[in-house]
Amino acid sequence: MKETVDAVVELDRINMAPIIAESGGAFSVSRRRNKLIEELESGSVILTQYLHDKLAGYIQYIPREAGDVYILSIQIHPEYRSGLVLKKLLKSAAIDLLQRQPKSLTSSVHRNNGPSIALHTRLGFLVTSETDERIEYIYDGIALRHKLNQFSGNLGKVC
Repeated sequence: MKETVDAVVELDRINMAPIIAESGGAFSVSRRRNKLIEELESGSVILTQYLHDKLAGYIQYIPREAGDVYILSIQIHPEYRSGLVLKKLLKSAAIDLLQRQPKSLTSSVHRNNGPSIALHTRLGFLVTSETDERIEYIYDGIALRHKLNQFSGNLGKVC
């Protein structure tokens, strides 16, 4: 687990430090490491994709009591943003989420994180609220089940 935590924190540093700095903050490796360990101990799921012994990307989410799943983070290393890593991660997540049968997926994005905003839009998430700093998203209902089936490869099936 330590290797995974270290790799995730490093990828977060690469991707998020500039976004957080642009918002007036500073990325803290120790704060992120501690928060990640806390999230994992609280039941969050982390799915990783490695290429050439390097963490190419991950998706992290946590089931909530209300029946939804909150996406904590999706990160793709800048060297692997051609789409293949993201597709593999989305497929792995969809297979897992189909078993969990969440009522909804929710997510929160830094307002200045253009790639994440574009991804949420492309995937069909709906904006639920906006502040000066963040955008909140949701994907729910039958559309969610169809999208999960699409990504998992179970086309035509409805769970």
